[in-house]
Formats: sequence, structure tokens, C-alpha cells
Amino acid sequence: MKSRFFLRIYLKLLKVLDIFFISVFNFLEKLGFIKPIAYKEFFSKNDIFKVNHAYPVNFKESDAPLFDEWKQYSTFENKLYIVNNVNVSSKGIVFKGFQCFVSALPHPVFKVDFGFLFIMGQYLIKKKVTLKSDEKYLLVFDLWSYANYFHWMVDSLCRLIEWEKILNEYTILLPENPPRYMLDTLNLLNIKNTKTFDKNIYLHIKNLHIPNYSAWSGQQNPLVLKKVRNFIITNIKDEMNFDYVYISRSAAKNRRVSNEVELIKIVEVKGFKIVRFEGMSLAEQVSIVKNAKVIITSHGANVTNALFSVNALVFELLRNDKSNFCYWSALSCLNFEYFYQLCIVVGHDDLLVDIELFKLNLQKILND
Repeated sequence: MKSRFFLRIYLKLLKVLDIFFISVFNFLEKLGFIKPIAYKEFFSKNDIFKVNHAYPVNFKESDAPLFDEWKQYSTFENKLYIVNNVNVSSKGIVFKGFQCFVSALPHPVFKVDFGFLFIMGQYLIKKKVTLKSDEKYLLVFDLWSYANYFHWMVDSLCRLIEWEKILNEYTILLPENPPRYMLDTLNLLNIKNTKTFDKNIYLHIKNLHIPNYSAWSGQQNPLVLKKVRNFIITNIKDEMNFDYVYISRSAAKNRRVSNEVELIKIVEVKGFKIVRFEGMSLAEQVSIVKNAKVIITSHGANVTNALFSVNALVFELLRNDKSNFCYWSALSCLNFEYFYQLCIVVGHDDLLVDIELFKLNLQKILND
């Protein structure tokens, strides 16, 4: 207990120091003593538009504030940033001197996490590796997508798909031991030139290109997300004929359903196929959900695959204290019907589902 307490104090002190240094650097930048990382824009297409999602099918007015972050937002224009003589960390953080390139982050709020102390740690602890100066490198992974299925699909793949026609001009940077789903999607894009690097080094690159995000992480550009969905569905031919699918997180370390045994008994009676995606290839996962009419799952990366069904109704179980409706936002971009149920959090971020409410929602979904 004492060690955890002191660890929290230590981490908070680091946070305060980072905020202090960032404030100092921002002040010096305003005075002109420090220059932000210079960049050029290779191409820009002004396709900005406003998104306004409809609420879920079983929306309750009292829950309206929970949806605010994802309901209305504006997308970004499509462009490539070119930065020269910069460094890239193993988590996709781009830096030069003691400045972080904010446009390579999924949101500017993360600048405070990758300021002076982080960059100093890279210089002091990590080994610098300089890449060939005559090659063009493309960075599409970041602090989330390097190890997260959802963020790879809706952040990184959305950026790759916009530049599909010129990807063969680049060497694509990848994290150490890239996950199977990452390699599967790159194979579908017929990408051959890749460069992986481990957590003990940082890269120095003369010519780095970074595609712009189509929206802040957790928000999506509907047009681009539709391209990704159509690309995946078109290129994965295998399919199974499961009408009803329940995706379990029982093999995960956290955010499981604590009373899932009861839930499974209920859905099995209704004809649901119980699946666990751990260990499956992208093609296997997509083939299971492709023709589904109803998909039920708890909040987590497994909800991502619902995007690749032809026309499923999605029922998501979420925690009631820190509800994250990023999946609702993504599914809304594709006009899916969506149900939700807020659940009590128990144990290590596990969900305790109200069984009677679950039955009522399921009854509405199946029109029983």
C-alpha cells in the first residue's frame, strides 16, 4: 500500500514538472526564443464538415450529457505533414530538440505527457538510430494505435486508406512486434515496405510524412470510416451465417462481465453464438460478424468488429461512472442501430449487469 501511495505521489510530481516545463517552453515560444517544429503540407483537401449523430434507439434524456463529447463535432481536412530531421519514439511520438510535434498526437491534450521530461528520457536512456536519408517514411501509429485494435482501425487505418494510391512510395514505420491485426490490414493494402523498431531505441529521420487525422481520436469522419468498412468487407471474402452473436471478454485481464455466466444462459436460449476473438485472425473475426443481425458485447476493442457487419444492430454494455461512447459514435457514422446499457463497476473495472434490465432490452431488440 505504501509503495503504491509513493508511486502515485511520484507520478503526480512528474506531471506537475511536465506542466511547468511546457508552460516555460510555450512562453519562450511566444517570445520567439524557441521555434515550434517546422513542417510543410504535401497535399490538402478541404473536406471539412460537421457531424451530428442521432441518439441511440433506447436513449434516455437523463443520459444526454454522457454523449456530448461524441455527438457533435467537425472533421478535419485531408493532408500530409512533412517534417525533416526529427526523432520518433517507439510509441510514435515525434520530437525535435525538446519540442513535441503535436499534430502527430491523437489529441493536443497529450502534449503534457510527452514534454521535456519524456524527451530528455529518450535522449538519455534510448539509443539513437539514424535511418537512410534517401527514403521516405510514413508514420501512422501513435501512443494508442500501436497496441490497440480499435484505435488502429479507426485512427491509423482511416489515415492509411486516404493515401492508398501512393503508399508504395513509402516505408511504413511500425512498432516492435506489430500485432497480428496490424499486419493483416497492411497485407490487405498490399504494403510491402515496412520498418519496425523496438522500445530501446528512437529513430532519427530526415524525411518523415505524417497523415492528418480525419477527426480527433474517439470521433470519426463518416466518409473515411465508410471507406475503411467497405475496404475490409470487400477484401475479406470468408463469412459465416450467425444471426445472433455474443462477443465475450472473459479472456481479457479487465473490463469483463462479472455475471457473464447468467448473461450467456439468457442469450444462448435465444440462439446467440458465443465467441471470443482472442487468437483469431482479422479474417476470422470479420467472417463471424459479417452477416450478423444482432451483436451483443461489453465495452472494449471487440466492439470494433461490429463496424464490419453488413447491417447489425449493436447492443453495448458500458460502465455507468465513466461511460465512453466512442463506439456509438463510430457505429453512428455507418448508420447502425445501437442499444446501450449502463452497468455498475465491480472488481478490476469489471461490469455487473442488471439482469432484469438486460432481459427487457433484449426483448425490445428481438421484438419478443
